[in-house]
Amino acid sequence: MTACLTVGLALATVPMACTRRDSQAATEQGAPVPPPKAARSAFGMALEAQQLYIRHCAACHGLKGHGDGPAAEQLYPKPRAFLDSPFRFVSAAGAEDVKIQAVERTILRGVPRSAMPGFGGMLTDAQVEGLARYVWELTRKGDEERVAKGIAAPPPVEPPRLAEAIPAPLFDQRLVDHGAMLFTSLTCVTCHGTGAHGDAPGTGKLVDSMGRPVRPADLASGVFKSGSANEDLYRTIVVGVPGTPMPPFHDKVLRPRADGTIDDSDVWALVAYIKSLARPRLEGVSSGAVLRPVGAADPAMLMDGAHTAWLKVPTTTITLRPLWQRVEAPVTLDIRIVRSGDRLAINVSWSDATPDVEHDSGKFPDAVAIMFALGDEIPALPMGVSVEGHQASAPVNLWQWKASRQYAVSMGRETDTQEPLVLPAGNFLAFGPAKPDTSVKGGAAERGEEQDLRTNAQYNRSAEAVGNVHSDPKAFGHAVLEGNAEGFGTLTYQPAEQQDVNSTAIWANGRWFVTIVRNLKPGETADIDLSTERRIPVAFAVWDGSRGDRDGIKHVSGWHWLVVNP
Repeated sequence: MTACLTVGLALATVPMACTRRDSQAATEQGAPVPPPKAARSAFGMALEAQQLYIRHCAACHGLKGHGDGPAAEQLYPKPRAFLDSPFRFVSAAGAEDVKIQAVERTILRGVPRSAMPGFGGMLTDAQVEGLARYVWELTRKGDEERVAKGIAAPPPVEPPRLAEAIPAPLFDQRLVDHGAMLFTSLTCVTCHGTGAHGDAPGTGKLVDSMGRPVRPADLASGVFKSGSANEDLYRTIVVGVPGTPMPPFHDKVLRPRADGTIDDSDVWALVAYIKSLARPRLEGVSSGAVLRPVGAADPAMLMDGAHTAWLKVPTTTITLRPLWQRVEAPVTLDIRIVRSGDRLAINVSWSDATPDVEHDSGKFPDAVAIMFALGDEIPALPMGVSVEGHQASAPVNLWQWKASRQYAVSMGRETDTQEPLVLPAGNFLAFGPAKPDTSVKGGAAERGEEQDLRTNAQYNRSAEAVGNVHSDPKAFGHAVLEGNAEGFGTLTYQPAEQQDVNSTAIWANGRWFVTIVRNLKPGETADIDLSTERRIPVAFAVWDGSRGDRDGIKHVSGWHWLVVNP
């Protein structure tokens, strides 16, 4: 903690402006409006940056910036260690303000194909700048410590062309073909593979400058950690990615001309080829989207995801990022919300080639979760985890839907019965809500056993016997389970009698459509109050069972805003 405070005090000498845009953004987002610049001391701004770092960054990057926060073990690749590794998405020779601006871009947009979320739309400009300066100071301090220990850093690379605002040439087929030839001749295929998916043989042994495993970029995905703009790819090819196995290629792709200028046609050829690999995709919002319900055209649509009225509901597409990186297409989530009287329905849909409804040894169901902040502050994204120096003001409230439970609810059977699971054939599968007039197949009532399983000595099913809500017969009608958490390993599901959320689901042509419904008023004090006028921080997660997703292996969003009663 002392080290963090020292860095925070060092930042007190760095001015951080609060602009009119900050105040407007804060007002729109429902966040506290910063006082005028004259009323905010440099010490106060530096202290705020320190507290923002502890709340939003330390869970992954570590309290002192070593990349060893409590969430780090759940992530691959590991979070960057600011004190122990160089900046990755800006040239090491860049000026201080250039580096800080690069960190600001990362904070705002996040890092695609990694667990780093964006915070645009959630933090003000002044807060983002303060965080960026805090991170820059951590890295600068680490550089100084390494120099003092005699650890030489590689010479920085800053080719003159990087500083020039010269537009890219036309990406015609001739340039693309030349780039394809260079991709092989410059041995890019050694790491990125012949298909550019980052899956070449032997790449599983690659490590970063700290010895931690990393994997090459899946260039064919069209999603790049360093940025997708032509200039971002240009910079990465020329200067590499410091601290990773991606080396600089400036000495191979930049040729000086007799007149003193630089021929960089090979760089642009590689950029053109990489761009040609990317599949068309829909961009989603990484953070800060404002999600508002519209009035339900027909109340029946709330429990019918196939209702045609859903086609007219506005859709917001958000980006999800993997906590555990793998070769795959980018994941986005479409969100539509309607309100009917005192009920709210959230419809979420995402691409998934197979409907995974089994939950057994080695088999995992598809799932989606919605997480709400119960307190007034935006909590740490890893389930509101608290770290040294910051205690979350309230736990988070989670709604978790599982395809296995939805199948069981629709079929009127227990979630863990050994009865064979059979899915109808076809590309359209509808899973409805529980039927209250249907007994639960394989349940205690059907077997003629006592309902109080905790006192039934003849019953030998441990999960039910100890009151596990997953196996509690009173919860069999709910495919969505509500719970609360204050960090990893703390998720606690509410008792069966307190489960108030219902759902229906459709899997059609390689896509899930899940509709989750709850009353606006909370049933319990640990439930989110959807009738409030405040902007509610909300985040989402998706699991793909056929890919082995479970627990912390999943895709997550950044924070967004749910506004039910503006």
